[in-house]
Amino acid sequence: MYGLLCESLHDFIKESYGDDVWKLVRERADVRLHSFVTHEVYSESVIPRIAMAASGITGTPYSDLMNSWGVYFLGFVGKYGYDRILKVGE
Repeated sequence: MYGLLCESLHDFIKESYGDDVWKLVRERADVRLHSFVTHEVYSESVIPRIAMAASGITGTPYSDLMNSWGVYFLGFVGKYGYDRILKVGE
């Protein structure tokens, strides 16, 4: 899993629920990193572990959390110039 995805989920959780929730999520998901390197590759299990932990801690259904993160991701990638790739049919 590319760090760009992991970092966007990290930012989404911190912006949506705060630093304290992110710390709890990291603990429950057994993630020792405080943030991710966008071009580094991480285990495929990182995102599901983080999302499941965030869902349990916040009470947000997993599917709702993932959908909200997907919407957030579209704005997030703009910071890195990838938004041009996502535009279709202009």
